[in-house]
Amino acid sequence: MLIIVEWASFGGQVRSLFYIYGMKTKTVEQFVYILLCSDNKPYTACASDIQKRLEGHSNGYVPATKYRRPLNLITYISFTDRIKAFEFEKYLKSGSGRAFLKKRLL
Repeated sequence: MLIIVEWASFGGQVRSLFYIYGMKTKTVEQFVYILLCSDNKPYTACASDIQKRLEGHSNGYVPATKYRRPLNLITYISFTDRIKAFEFEKYLKSGSGRAFLKKRLL
C-alpha cells in the first residue's frame, strides 16, 4: 500500500522521504516535551505542532493537565523520526526514564 502525503516546508527546507511499514511518507519534526505541573509532577508527551499543543494545555483543552495548571515547560526535544520520538517518550514514562528525568532534567 502506497500513501502519498503532501509535502511540507520547515524553515524553507523540504524534508526528505522515508518508508515506514511499507508506506511512503515524509519526515515531520516531532517533539517530546516535558511540563512541570502545579502538583510538582512532570507531564511528558509528544506532538508535531508543539506551539499549538502548549496552547491547548494552557487553555485547559487537554484533560490530563486541565486541573494541574499552571504548567511550566521544562524542556523539549526535536526528532526527525516520529517512531524514535514515540520510543523516547515511552522511555521517559518507564521507571528508568522517570529516574533519568528526575536526575537530569528536573
